[in-house]
Amino acid sequence: MSADAAKPRTVLGLFERAVSEAPGAPAVVTPEAAVTWAELDGRARRLAGALAAAGIRSGERIALWLPNGVDWLAAHWAAARNGNVVVPISTRLPAQQVRDRLAHAEAVALFATAGFEDIDLVAALERVLAAPPASLRVAVVRGPAGRDASGRDAGAALEGRATDWEDFARRGEGAALPE
Repeated sequence: MSADAAKPRTVLGLFERAVSEAPGAPAVVTPEAAVTWAELDGRARRLAGALAAAGIRSGERIALWLPNGVDWLAAHWAAARNGNVVVPISTRLPAQQVRDRLAHAEAVALFATAGFEDIDLVAALERVLAAPPASLRVAVVRGPAGRDASGRDAGAALEGRATDWEDFARRGEGAALPE
């Protein structure tokens, strides 16, 4: 095999090579934690399996309304494994602009966080999910836990409109991944 034949031809191929060559090495280091390549791959595989189990097909768009970090990367690699197109959305955008971007992109899934820095994303998520774009079939939210900045029960605010991140990820355990 030539050296060129061994080179990954996709970004996912580069990720898989890093996982294969250095599974125990740090892939992401944040103030909260260090995550190895193998751990990041495991998180991405669970989410990819959950996307597939939810009927999200290759070529469909997945929106990431997340801060930069481990969750963003895991969702990105999950989308890559599942053949999805990633639509990044800034956590600084107001709800109407997020809804507009979701509609314009025809996103079928949204990965979001309940809070980031000083931004009340629970309230923004409530507004987006109160009248979601017709294309949106799945909303996955990291958190919410406890109360938001205004003292509301954040989990109750989104109940029935969004799936908890870990509950969604569990659906992907052992699921067949697209080749």
